[in-house]
Amino acid sequence: MFILSISALREIAEDYRRQRDDDQTNNKLTRVVKDGKLLKCKWKDVTVGSILKIESGKQFPADLILLASSEPKGMAYIETSNLDGETNLKLKQALKDTSDCTSDEEISRLKGICEAEAPTKHLYEFYGNIQLGEESNQTHPLDQVQLLLRGSQLRNTKFVYGLVIYTGAETKLMKNSRQAPLKQSNVEFSVNYQILYMFFALLALSIISTIGKIYNAKFLCVHWYLDALDAAGVVKTLMTFLILYNNVVPISLLISIEIVKYVQAIFINQDELMEWNNTKAKARTSNLNEELGQISYIFTDKTGTLTENVMEFKKFSVGGQLFSAEDMNLPLDENIKEIQRKLDFVKDSGSSEIKADIDRFLQMLAVCQTVVPEYTDENELEYQASSPDEAALVKAAAKLKYVFKSRTPESMDVKEQGELKTYALLHVLEFTSARKRMSVVVETPEGQLFLFCKGADNVIYERLQAAAEGSREFEIQRITEDHLEKFATAGLRTLCFSFCELDREFYERWRTKELEPASTSIVDREASLEVAYSKIEKDLILVGASAVEDKLQQQVPETIAKLRQAGIAIWMLTGDKQETAVNIGFSCKLIDQTQQLYDLDCDSLESTKTRLNSIKEEVEPLIKQGKPIAMIITGRTMKFVFKQTTREFFMHLAVNCKSVICCRVSPSQKADIVKAVKKEVKKSITLAIGDGANDVPMIQSAHIGIGISGNEGLQAANSSDYSISQFMFLQRLLLVHGAWNYWRLVKCILFSFYKNITLYMIELWFAIYNGWSGQILFDRWSISCYNVLFTFWPPITVGWFERPCEDKLMLKKPQLYATSQSSMKFNGEVFWKMFFNAIVHSCLLFFITVACFSDDLLNHGAEPNGIAMETVNSFSGQVGGYLFIGNFVYTNVVVTVLLKISLETSTWTFWNWLSNVGSGFLWLMYVLMLSKFWPSVRVLSPEMMAGQGDHIFSSAVFWFSALLVPFIVISRDFLYKVYRYETAADNTFKRERHQVKDGERITFKKFFNQTKENIEHMALICRKAPTLPMEMSAEPSAAPIIDRDGQKSSFKGYAFSQMEDNIGIQEDIIRHNLPKSKESSSTQVNHLEEPVPTSAVLYVRKET
Repeated sequence: MFILSISALREIAEDYRRQRDDDQTNNKLTRVVKDGKLLKCKWKDVTVGSILKIESGKQFPADLILLASSEPKGMAYIETSNLDGETNLKLKQALKDTSDCTSDEEISRLKGICEAEAPTKHLYEFYGNIQLGEESNQTHPLDQVQLLLRGSQLRNTKFVYGLVIYTGAETKLMKNSRQAPLKQSNVEFSVNYQILYMFFALLALSIISTIGKIYNAKFLCVHWYLDALDAAGVVKTLMTFLILYNNVVPISLLISIEIVKYVQAIFINQDELMEWNNTKAKARTSNLNEELGQISYIFTDKTGTLTENVMEFKKFSVGGQLFSAEDMNLPLDENIKEIQRKLDFVKDSGSSEIKADIDRFLQMLAVCQTVVPEYTDENELEYQASSPDEAALVKAAAKLKYVFKSRTPESMDVKEQGELKTYALLHVLEFTSARKRMSVVVETPEGQLFLFCKGADNVIYERLQAAAEGSREFEIQRITEDHLEKFATAGLRTLCFSFCELDREFYERWRTKELEPASTSIVDREASLEVAYSKIEKDLILVGASAVEDKLQQQVPETIAKLRQAGIAIWMLTGDKQETAVNIGFSCKLIDQTQQLYDLDCDSLESTKTRLNSIKEEVEPLIKQGKPIAMIITGRTMKFVFKQTTREFFMHLAVNCKSVICCRVSPSQKADIVKAVKKEVKKSITLAIGDGANDVPMIQSAHIGIGISGNEGLQAANSSDYSISQFMFLQRLLLVHGAWNYWRLVKCILFSFYKNITLYMIELWFAIYNGWSGQILFDRWSISCYNVLFTFWPPITVGWFERPCEDKLMLKKPQLYATSQSSMKFNGEVFWKMFFNAIVHSCLLFFITVACFSDDLLNHGAEPNGIAMETVNSFSGQVGGYLFIGNFVYTNVVVTVLLKISLETSTWTFWNWLSNVGSGFLWLMYVLMLSKFWPSVRVLSPEMMAGQGDHIFSSAVFWFSALLVPFIVISRDFLYKVYRYETAADNTFKRERHQVKDGERITFKKFFNQTKENIEHMALICRKAPTLPMEMSAEPSAAPIIDRDGQKSSFKGYAFSQMEDNIGIQEDIIRHNLPKSKESSSTQVNHLEEPVPTSAVLYVRKET
């Protein structure tokens, strides 16, 4: 009960910390509208039917229906990176009948009934109806355009009013979440089995001893006063031996494990080398410390985990010339200055054609976009963009003296090199993932009509006008294509820019004959618009290409490289688009030119089966040859790959891939992928890492969940087992702390088993001499104190401070991780070797010690009659009794087990010395003091221990055996360890230890001085060794991707994140969103303290 209570208290403490983190979220404040007033309300008190007012930068506490906003026509910008990983802003639009209610008084007078579908986990699907007015029978349909999901954030919109339709567990975010499972480490699971096996061993020993008792009573016993055993006597004997041998099963091990893991978690929390912006790593559970050293698969989110969510304009190609800074790592402003110097030089020394190309390119950066400018309270210009790429391009154009200043529904103002020009915006041909491009039709101040088009290189190149070989246009196309490949190799996001001048008569004919009919078509409007767009997007002239960096977090490529060297497979699971996901894959070196890439994007079960079969035929030879392969799979294909007919093929392919990228996957699909790998790949340990609420199901499904304490809130961190602030700290968490914790814990476990078996198996050997009577050889208090005092601290200190190798070497040679990853130090074979080794040690300890006191030695060759327990007398004439030889054996056992753990200790600290030497000294003091206490304190001092100190310490044989017997017993282990060290293979810990330089060695004096400052830093030796960056070799070209048709296409790094859910909404936004002035951009908000009323303005009815 005591042991279970210790474990329960630790679990209660950890659950309390989790609840405290949850309470921080539940007790956040929002504001509800009632009777024209704003009342504060906690998130947990929000009810269905309430109308909430959410301000810019705030998260939505529930699923809402957008009723109105501060923007014209009820428009609102929403960031859903916490849900689907996409950083680009989503555009939402309120119903026309409610969008005019933009004040607290107006929205509070709104009445009606809202019907919503039953709660589902589908993030991109919603259907409902709303009836406005008490007597109105008019029903307005609701869909995804009006839905504001919990976990998303209001951006670049001053405020919105929303009607609550789902709260708590019924929100789509929570529907995608799962209850946190109870996780148990693989080592702990194995320990439970070993304890079960030890119980069977205990039962076998008891049965053997009982048989010995029966045999002895029937055939060997000649004493008249000992009766023969009956059935009751046999049962009693069996129970006696069960009690005698029960300590062979180390119950105290559970306490030792709890203490070791708790302190290991403190070491992780206090590691200053995993601190970023005053945020340290945090172990939210200590159950899985050693599991960190056994990871086989890592499943990582992209947005906010690998990247910083910061887009930076890096370089561009115009007219066949490359404009970029020499140093790719320059800050944005310095990079732009470097590019500006090169532009000025080319303009001064170049031809008129290249000057015109540069001006055209910068003009297109500023004009060909759907960005909305906005002025802050400080009258500073900011850009609202549904695409982070567009925002980066427009900002770069502004720094290059082409400043996009403002727009009206029909025009946009651009300040070009100090001159303000107004362009008439005629049409916006919107971006879709199928089109992979967007265009604008504008009229310049000079009255010229132009179509500016930007998009992926393949769709732009096929729409270029034919160029004769050798012409300037042909050379520009060829050189630009080379530049695109270089951009892609560097992992940059690329876009091609082209234009054509339109004949006014052709334009008018296209507008009236093609565009207007298509835009008003009821059937297949999207297809009709695509046909119309293609009629004007042709015969284009290539101007150049841009390269934007989705900035990775620090040392992400190096971290991924090291983790892969450690034998860990890495999968990237993201809700972002395929182009963006693949681009980041190249940037972080998750995929490279050495891998054969396969694209799995199918829209039906049959096509998925066909594609999997074709891939399998192609990759089987590659797998046999050991060549690396990688796979890219989309979310819509995920619905089919886990079917019964395709699951086996898919998992066979996936687990043989060096890297896998899954894009456009929902939170529940992320969890399904993790579960599938756990199920299909036996004995694999999985780790999931993410930073958003959409990563919570994945984090909870993996063996270990890591949360990034980033910009997307703390949902992932609060639901994780461990949290870190940067992805790069994952290498230290796994390769250092994980490997260290594994070594520490398994040594603690094995030694705990070893020391118990060594001592308590001696009772079996002693039973041979006492006629299997069940008589104990040792003092009862000595038996009780063995695991509490005399051998308790050595395994604890090993579990705290053991290091197979210094942290610098662990990071320098990730291959060393394979030792812990493959469970080489704790498995069935290792355990049973230890078991039989302990039995041999116990046998030697007993019989060699007994031999020192046998009658034949004392009587000079006379016939031996047994143990000479009564032959050694003290000066007072008292005999030693059976405890005399017992204390001899016990002393040799204590010395032997202390020598054994010393032999297995790789790192010696002050506390290792203290625990080992102190434990032996404590036993000697115990014998001395306890023998002196009797008869003064008879409760604590057994009668037979009286005078044992004088008997033992005055015996030369005792000191001789205490020095000689343990070394004889341990000599085989010592020789075997020397042999293993000398024959160790390369890339093993044994080979790496001797490489530590003398100046880096931790001496006893150095460590003692350091530990006086802070005990929690001892496992880290208080040295801030910087993470060593790896040198990444340059890659000459990007790897081809094999698509569903079996065609190889070179990846050009194209990525253009743009919202495409509702055709027409992008153009509608820029038509009706006017730039706000400084005066109109601030409103006074009253923070009221009144309690929240229980009544609601709008009543919500859900369909079931």
